[in-house]
Formats: sequence, C-alpha cells, structure tokens
Amino acid sequence: MRKKIIVTIAIILAMIVAQFSVFINCVKAETITGSDGDVSWSFNTETQTLTFSGSGEITSSYKDILSEFEIKHVVINEGITSIGYCAFLGHVFSERICTDTIEDVEIPNSVVSIGESAFERCKSLKKIEIPGSVNSIGEVAFLYCMGLNNIEVDESNSEYSSENGVLFSKDKNILICCPAGKSGSYQIPDIVTNVEAYAFAGCEGLTDVEIPNSVTSIGNGAFIWCENISKITIPNSVTSMQPFAFLLDNGSNSNENLKIYCKSDSSAKQYAEENNIPYVVDDTAPTVNLTQDGNSITVEATDNEGGAGLSSKAYSLDGENWQSSNKFEVTKSGTYTIYVKDKLYNIANKTIDVTISEPSDDKGGSTSENQDNGNKKESSDGQGQDNNVETKSDDSQAKTNIPDTGAYFPIAIIAIAGAICIIRGIKYRKNKF
Repeated sequence: MRKKIIVTIAIILAMIVAQFSVFINCVKAETITGSDGDVSWSFNTETQTLTFSGSGEITSSYKDILSEFEIKHVVINEGITSIGYCAFLGHVFSERICTDTIEDVEIPNSVVSIGESAFERCKSLKKIEIPGSVNSIGEVAFLYCMGLNNIEVDESNSEYSSENGVLFSKDKNILICCPAGKSGSYQIPDIVTNVEAYAFAGCEGLTDVEIPNSVTSIGNGAFIWCENISKITIPNSVTSMQPFAFLLDNGSNSNENLKIYCKSDSSAKQYAEENNIPYVVDDTAPTVNLTQDGNSITVEATDNEGGAGLSSKAYSLDGENWQSSNKFEVTKSGTYTIYVKDKLYNIANKTIDVTISEPSDDKGGSTSENQDNGNKKESSDGQGQDNNVETKSDDSQAKTNIPDTGAYFPIAIIAIAGAICIIRGIKYRKNKF
C-alpha cells in the first residue's frame, strides 16, 4: 500500500513539473511585434529571429523596442523593396546593440536597394546573398563586418557581381567591397580599373594586396584600418589617389606597419611623400635563368633584394599572356623568348635556343606497315577475347546441367517440421491416455 502511495505522488509531481515546463517555454517563446508605415515586424525571443513583412522600406525603428534582446536571424519576406539607411547598423559608440549578433539575413527578390551603412558593423554576419533584383547598394553598406568573408551575388543581377566572395560592379571594372573577414594575400583581378572608397576598410586579416596595372584610381578610405597589411604594390597605372586612401579623416596613418612599393616616377611615390607614409622604390627587373629538359623550358627567376617581389602570374612566352607556372612545354625546335615580371611590372626577358630530337624508327619499315601490323595484332587479340567469351559461355551452360539442390531445401524443411509435429502429437496422446 505504501509503495502505491509513493508511486502515485511521484506521478503527480512529474505531471506538475511537465506542465510547469510547458508554461515556462510559452513565456520564453514570446513574440514581440511592431510596425513602421507599411512594414510590420515580429521578433521571436526563443529563436531570436526578426521577420519583416509588408511593403516599402525597412528602417531602424525596431531597435528601440528590441534593445535588450539579441537578434541572430533576419528574414525579409517578399514585398519589402528597400533596406534603408543604417537599418541594421551595429554598435558605434555604445557597448552593445541588438544587431551586433546578426549571423544571417534572407533577402527576397523584391528588394531593389540596400542603403548606405545598412549592415555596417554587423560583426557576427558571416555571409550575405544579394538577389538579382538589387540595383543599388549604398556606400559602406558592409563596412567593418568583421566576421563577413563572403558576399555572393546572384548571376541574374544586372548591376553587381561577385568573385571569390568580393563584391564588384557587373563588368568587374569597379571593386566595391572586400569583406572584412578576408585574410592572407589578395590579388585584385586585372580587369579592375577603380578601387572604390572603403573597399578594403577594416580588412584586418589581409597581409598583402597586389594591385594590377589595369587599376587607375583608388578611393578615399580604401585601405584604412588594415592593420596587418605591411606591403602594398601600386603600379604606375594608378594616377588618381584620393587624399584619404590610406589615411583617417584627421590625416593620421591608420596602419603604422604599412610600406608602399612603387616606381620612382609614380603617383604612388608622390602620395607617400606628401602623407609621410614609408615607401620603397623598385625600378629593377627580375633576374632570369633558363634551362631545357626535353620539351620543357624551366624558368628560374628572382626579384632584386628588398624589391616588390615576383607577380603571382609572373611568366609569359609572348609578354601578353601571363601564367603562374614557371614551366613551358614546346613542340618545335627554335629560339624562344621568356618574359618575367614583378608586382610593379618591371619586366625582364631572356632567350633560349631549343633543340628537340625527332623520333626515329629503329625497327625499320614504313609507319603504315607498322600500323597495319598493329591492327592485325589487335584484331587477333580481339578474336582471342571472343574465344574466351565463348568458352565461358560453355562452362556456364555445363553448370546448368547439374541439379540445383537449393530448390529442394524449403521442401525438406517443411517435411522435417511436419514430422516433428506428428511425433509430438503421438507423445501427447500417450500421456493423455
């Protein structure tokens, strides 16, 4: 009796705890709602998801109500047409703000514009996907997003494109934004002509940036707060550098480790001198040695000590088409000129006489005869393979003449089971009577 009472009490307590847990979860799963014009929003406190619906532009008005919460996920439903100025701006002066924790954003194909500083300082944002509908992105829309390493643009977009996670204009002539989460070395594609304002701002993980000679201009703030970039090469093609390309608004250098590598007659040298930025002049072409091994030409090249260094695509057979490999395969004897360039487009060239031995027929006889013999042998081998196939077929047919004992196995099992049943039935009757 006592055990029954204890069990009953335990069951009742378990039911109370379960009901209390459901109640707590209901409290936790609170949904907070609000609106601004034709745009409404709701925030699920359990999933930490902020959802926007309606039509028009998203503003930052929701922040006052959600200031004590942490937003992790943003879902923008179809119908919203614009993400407004500073809509998801992270903290600037305050210690914490609700948008600091945003990790991902879903942008629908109805959005046509992303405003200035829309996602600036969203330090937890890792990836952003821009749909084909977006035709306008404001300045510094993704500035100082320190966790962002990939901006992906839908291929159908008519205004913008992306490559290796970097945002460009559609034709890739303008480099708009390199995500602040990028690290290591980065080579700007040789189709880019303009590095936009603040394009690399806050890229603390980058250590080296190579600018091709297609680039002609660098905008304000393009390389500020790049604390770990110690070396940047600026070729003579760059003729326009905005006053604050490497400087803060107060004129100070945001990167004390930076050295600009340039040529003696360049705008980059003049800019460095005017703004007290350390620089290194490199007008010397690389040193080149060539060797031949059969059909292969191998290039051994070194840049002068303390120079800009070899380009990531340093080698060419014609001085126009460049490759990263230092080996060239050739098919004919003759004189070849090999070109080697450094990051500042100082180009060296060297020639080599290549002799390739023609293959000889040691066995004699014409090539056509050898081919005929080869064909005959191939035909003979094929016939032999056919004979083998026929032999296997005969073996298979011979095997089918052997009785398949496996077919009788189920019948034997049934017969044995029946015999056991009959024996047990007889024993049962003897015991009964």
